[in-house]
Amino acid sequence: MLKSTVSWLAHLTKLLAISANITGVLMVLVLMIVVSADAVARDVFHAPFRGAYEVIQFSLILIVFLQLPDVCGLGA
Repeated sequence: MLKSTVSWLAHLTKLLAISANITGVLMVLVLMIVVSADAVARDVFHAPFRGAYEVIQFSLILIVFLQLPDVCGLGA
């Protein structure tokens, strides 16, 4: 009973780490789009996105902490 519960929790933890990793990768893609769109808007329309700098700052922090469980699970 205890062994199956621990096995189930380990499996659930691994799935959560993988889903956080996937979310972190998607955040990197969104961050690339935000930076590119902000650069184009700044150069072409002379109107940068409001709050783009803050979005980039918070996204970088979020990406680091979303990738952390998978890295720790790999033993790196």
